[in-house]
Amino acid sequence: MLLQALQLPQAVAPLDIVPDSLILHIGSVAAKKVPIIPRLNVRPRSGFVVTRVTAISPDSVELKAGKKVLNGIARWFTQPIDQHDVYEPFTVQIPLSDTLEDNITRSKNTASISVDVQQYADMVIHDVPVHVQSMSGTGEIVVKTRFVRVVLRGGVQDLARIAPDDIHAIVRYEDMLRLPQGRIRPRVELPSNVVLMNVDPQFVMFSRRLNKIGVRP
Repeated sequence: MLLQALQLPQAVAPLDIVPDSLILHIGSVAAKKVPIIPRLNVRPRSGFVVTRVTAISPDSVELKAGKKVLNGIARWFTQPIDQHDVYEPFTVQIPLSDTLEDNITRSKNTASISVDVQQYADMVIHDVPVHVQSMSGTGEIVVKTRFVRVVLRGGVQDLARIAPDDIHAIVRYEDMLRLPQGRIRPRVELPSNVVLMNVDPQFVMFSRRLNKIGVRP
């Protein structure tokens, strides 16, 4: 009843409301499943590193609301949470964000987040071959720097699983044709759970001879 829900100053009392009810048009209700995105601020202990979020359970949540409301939602965040002085893998239960709680019904209220934490270390990989991509055209490129040395940083377990074939130093043939100075910085491709700390040498040296037919390697 509107009369019971009416809020007025303390010295004022309602006598009657006409009409005593309202008809609200809220539109059609729809359902939509969106991924859950954790908001974690993890500060590991000195000498340790957060490598990845290993699991989110559930990884999605079903939302029910008006179609117009759902159209603007592509993901659903957890509430922010801090974890300090972390030195080992952990799992934490995090409430989902209560944004738009009055307008949206959620199928889940919490999510379990698992995070991997490892001791970090540096690893040196020698003699990573330089690969030339897209060798074609009317100029011939002679690459003088055939190998580079890379320094990686990451969790000790992740570094132990890296094979030499996981690391690639790449230069593009078309880029070298546009560079008159005879040197180019290689692009190093590596697994996403490690960080590139250094490349030696930083530049790949090459020479160019015009009016020659490029040969595919």
